[in-house]
Amino acid sequence: MMFMKSLNPVRILWILTFCLSWSLSAAEIKPALWKVGEGENASYLFGSVHLGKASWYPLPKNIQDAFVKTDKLVVEVLDSPSDQQKMMQAMMQPPGKKLSDFFSKDGWKQFSAYMLKQQMPPEKFQGMKPWGVSIILTMSTYMRLGYMPNVGVDKFMLDQALKHRKETMALESFDFQLDLLQKMIENEKDLLMMVTFTDEEYRALMEAWPKGDMAAIERISKEQMNETQLENFLYSRNRNWLKQLKPKMQKKEKLFVVVGAAHMMGDNGLPALLKKEGLKVTRLQ
Repeated sequence: MMFMKSLNPVRILWILTFCLSWSLSAAEIKPALWKVGEGENASYLFGSVHLGKASWYPLPKNIQDAFVKTDKLVVEVLDSPSDQQKMMQAMMQPPGKKLSDFFSKDGWKQFSAYMLKQQMPPEKFQGMKPWGVSIILTMSTYMRLGYMPNVGVDKFMLDQALKHRKETMALESFDFQLDLLQKMIENEKDLLMMVTFTDEEYRALMEAWPKGDMAAIERISKEQMNETQLENFLYSRNRNWLKQLKPKMQKKEKLFVVVGAAHMMGDNGLPALLKKEGLKVTRLQ
């Protein structure tokens, strides 16, 4: 299947960093997991997706066992109800501006036709900024296909940390991620591209995750993001996270790191970066 080269990275960031017609059970999924270090002081890297299916849980035993061995859960961000309110406010247009102002006449006609086909009247979105609309379109499509935010891997692991009374740590602030989201849609082309996606294109990343198919995740990510997007939304963030994780791991802090699976891929992924810094990194599955 061919994917669009300059795809807006909303889906990568929200599903990976952003539904199958059949459902894998917890016993059948084998998402990617890495061990950093050796013995009792090892840390673990777990690539996640931010939406999920209830049938995935409980996660495979080796992932649960690795989590129990660690002292601290590390995630991309820790948000609060007030942060979510801030995000909703940031999605709204300033007084006097409308979503249609962002489009050419033909572009708005194309966008409106798509929204009406989805039974989502475009006029109801006039008060929203383009990046906010892109998130709603992405989330609503995945939810229609059966992937839900309340059973996302990140949320599940945070719930487990609370259950096991583990300390949690965020690699980024909510404001940083909000700023990142607001830079996703630069022109009408970015948003109009979303209206051409098929369900199969939306499924592709989610089909790769439960198999631990990092080659597919890397291929799809590179097909759907250009080099600038890969650098801004994945690679530069990985380097920033490396600066935080490396000293903690060298001090034998036992971390369980859960970030979007796309952050684990290739030579610029967290496993490769940590290995280049001299840490022993072993893929477990």
